[in-house]
Amino acid sequence: MPQFNANQLKQLSEFTSNLSLVFFASVITPFFGNIDKVELTSVVSGVILGFMYLTLSLSFLKEKKP
Repeated sequence: MPQFNANQLKQLSEFTSNLSLVFFASVITPFFGNIDKVELTSVVSGVILGFMYLTLSLSFLKEKKP
């Protein structure tokens, strides 16, 4: 992995954090919409991808140097 400075790691962490929010929103939105049936595979994949990107975001913050 290339060496990033603290500002770059912060931006990368923010980007992946926003991606996790997108996947969590894709899970929650169908429950409030006018959809008759929510597919279980899309809910499970949204939750898994959301947690994956959230974990990745936190790992970028952990690598950030003071």
